[in-house]
Amino acid sequence: MSDLPQFPDLLVLIADPSVHMRRIVRDVISRSGIKRILEATDGAEAIESFSTAYPDICIIDWDM
Repeated sequence: MSDLPQFPDLLVLIADPSVHMRRIVRDVISRSGIKRILEATDGAEAIESFSTAYPDICIIDWDM
């Protein structure tokens, strides 16, 4: 596992109303070495997080 690239400085925003989907995505992302992860449960929360934290990657539910 130590041969995998690590991305500790990236900030990822996961926006999904489903707690189960956020958990799955968070687990996959954290296994890739990304440790800074924000979560949003709705569009308003996602916009607030995006405008204050400036994430590098946003993973957003299609229906939001």
